[in-house]
Amino acid sequence: MPKEERLFAPETPLGKFEFAVRRAWCQETAYPGNQPEWTLDNPALGQCAGTLLVLMDYFPGGKILRSEKFHHYAYEFRGQIVDFTGEQFGPGVKIEFDGERARADLLETEAAIKAGTPERYRLLAYKVREILGCPDQFWLHQSMC
Repeated sequence: MPKEERLFAPETPLGKFEFAVRRAWCQETAYPGNQPEWTLDNPALGQCAGTLLVLMDYFPGGKILRSEKFHHYAYEFRGQIVDFTGEQFGPGVKIEFDGERARADLLETEAAIKAGTPERYRLLAYKVREILGCPDQFWLHQSMC
C-alpha cells in the first residue's frame, strides 16, 4: 500500500473525517465501472460521489463542484476545495472544475440510480459512522479553537 498523503492535519475535524473515510473505502463503495480495477494501491478510485455525499453529511453548507473532463466531484467548503479522491488520477494531475451540481443530481437522477450511487453512499456513510459516530455526535466532540 502506498504512503498515505493526508490533506488535513489529523487533529482537525476535516482531518478526522479524512482518516475515517480513507479507512471506509472499499471495492463495494467504488463506482461500478471502477470496481474491477479497485485496489488498496489506489483506494480513492471511483470514490468521489460517495465520499462527497458523506462529507456533506458532516460538513453541510458547501457546494458540489463537477469536472466534466474527469467525471469527478469535489466540495467547496468555506472557500476551500476539499477533494479527498483527486489522487486517483495520479500525481501532478490538475483537475479543473467547470460546473456545480445539486445533491439530488448525485442521488436521484436516472444515471445516479443506474450507477448504484444511493446504495454505495449508504454503505460508505455506515462505515464512516462506525468510526466517527453520527454527524451530530461528531460535532459535540470537536474543539472549535
